Amino acid sequence: MRDYSDVLREMLLAWRTSNAVELAVSDEGAFSSLLVLLRDGDDRVRRRALIALREILRRKPEPRYTLPVLRNLRTVLGLLKDTDEVAIEALRLLAVLFSLVHPEEKAYVETVDALADLVRSGRNEVVLLEIPSVLERLRPAKTSSLARSRAMGLLSSGNPRLRAMGLRLLANMSAGDSRVLTLLLDEIDEALLGEDVPLQDFILNLLSEVLAPPSEETVGKYWELLRALEVVSHRSPVPGVRSKARDLAFRVRKLLTLYYSSRPGESMRAIAELLAEGKVDEAIELALEVGEDVPRGFSKLPSRGGSLVPGPKYVEHPRGSGPGGGSSSWGTVRKKKPEPPEKPETRVPFECVAELVDSLSGSIEEKMDALWELHRLAKELPEKGLVALEPAVEPLLGVLASENRWARDRSARILARLALKAPYGARIVSSIIGLLERQKAVPGALTFLSYYFSRRWDGELAGRVLPLLRALLKEYPFEVLLTLEAMTRTVPREDAVLFVQFVPLLKEIKRTELAPIALRVLENIAEKERSLVL
Repeated sequence: MRDYSDVLREMLLAWRTSNAVELAVSDEGAFSSLLVLLRDGDDRVRRRALIALREILRRKPEPRYTLPVLRNLRTVLGLLKDTDEVAIEALRLLAVLFSLVHPEEKAYVETVDALADLVRSGRNEVVLLEIPSVLERLRPAKTSSLARSRAMGLLSSGNPRLRAMGLRLLANMSAGDSRVLTLLLDEIDEALLGEDVPLQDFILNLLSEVLAPPSEETVGKYWELLRALEVVSHRSPVPGVRSKARDLAFRVRKLLTLYYSSRPGESMRAIAELLAEGKVDEAIELALEVGEDVPRGFSKLPSRGGSLVPGPKYVEHPRGSGPGGGSSSWGTVRKKKPEPPEKPETRVPFECVAELVDSLSGSIEEKMDALWELHRLAKELPEKGLVALEPAVEPLLGVLASENRWARDRSARILARLALKAPYGARIVSSIIGLLERQKAVPGALTFLSYYFSRRWDGELAGRVLPLLRALLKEYPFEVLLTLEAMTRTVPREDAVLFVQFVPLLKEIKRTELAPIALRVLENIAEKERSLVL
């Protein structure tokens, strides 16, 4: 086998890296010589050899290239102690390598030890910033007690970055393990509320992957997490970190809503505690989401901004009286067993609906009031009474394009209820399809479909929607996955085959931060017909 070391060395010193890549790809001897240059005496050659190897793996992610690099892993790890420039390129090569292959136990442990030593070294932050991309991809070829113990050992470190590293490694080996989330929630104060911005970013990425519905034991931690996320979303000096914190806070609120919506007693206690702590805005949001009235005196409490928080203007019950026989408002605690009025009516004055529609284009407070009342009416009115709400459909479709996620979500929920119950429901569904086809208000339209399919399976609509979801998956992965999750929960066994087209895509997504949702969709499909996911 010919030795190309001198030729390649000249190319690299002349910054002809692309020529070196072409030569190494065309000749096995040249590729072997490129690996030898990782031990060259000139740091420029070592650095550019790493760059060339990374480019080869990107172009040719094949065993004949990945396995020789893996066999030289110890050499690459040794370069982490080299100059900053060389160490950065070594980490970037490792990130690409571990996205393609998983090391055996011994090599995995050596890699973990080398990365932990690098964190402890206090090197230039520019070097350390490359470590997360390696950790996100690093997992052993086979989980073993030694591999797990290495990760667990990091959790007892006094260095919060090493503890976060241990949690990431455990998460990589234990998809869906709730213990990782529990341990992660214990790190919130130091990891998120400290001044270490890279650590915040790392923890936010990890949380986005492992976040799951709270339990009775962890729900308190979720409130702590939500408050920490709100702090980060306002105070972080990095726009990307603020954005991630806002997105994650939205997901946490949704999970808390789902938790409390099935526990009315707990939800009222949570609302009361929030009010007692002066967290009026959070109390409002929880009350609106779970459909509870807020305790007496709520409307007189000052919000965090110092202004008075108004209760909804349209509080009269659709039957003409409140749940307890009198007028209903946020200043009254809902009675659990209301007595029906003697002469129930199902009609709502059209002028009231017209005012609600006008409020949808008003201030945020007016819009919030209107959405709250329209949601209540859509939920409580019988089918004939829903005719009165038809004028609100077009404005609600407009709210689906709002940048305010709460408003968008509430509008989608109202429209889904109307589509399922109202005589004009088919027109709403047709409008939603139109939005998706034109790629307008896509997140709001997908949220509508999530609520719609979570309540009813519609095979005909699914046939129209699934091709659109596939086309939108790349640009709106989170929203599409949530829609698929809702659809696969209600699909009957005989229609589950409709989702086989998504199985390869979902398996690819399992390697990304959206893996937990993709796994739930695959599990839903497997429950209906296991052969579809094999």
